[in-house]
Amino acid sequence: MTSLHEVNYNKITQTKQGGEKMTNLKLKALLTGNGDDMKTLSKVISKSYVTTGNKVRGSVDWTDKEIKLISEYYKLNPQQVWDIFFSSEVYTNETKAS
Repeated sequence: MTSLHEVNYNKITQTKQGGEKMTNLKLKALLTGNGDDMKTLSKVISKSYVTTGNKVRGSVDWTDKEIKLISEYYKLNPQQVWDIFFSSEVYTNETKAS
């Protein structure tokens, strides 16, 4: 089994579609499932609430260090890290009802 430290995050990038607002639902589910919220996540990665929100929405990429901090805090295995941060299915378009 590949350890968390063997995952090379630099070779993988998040895909965004034309600058649309995207939300990482799997990360939100992880937070909710652990009784946490964006404020907790902000503390885990030592970033402001606004910056953390931008990262969750996909406006700003996660750094290797932030992914590692989140992975260690939530004790994620490599597959969970992949699913949450790199799978093409983690982001969904946020659209407003007209």
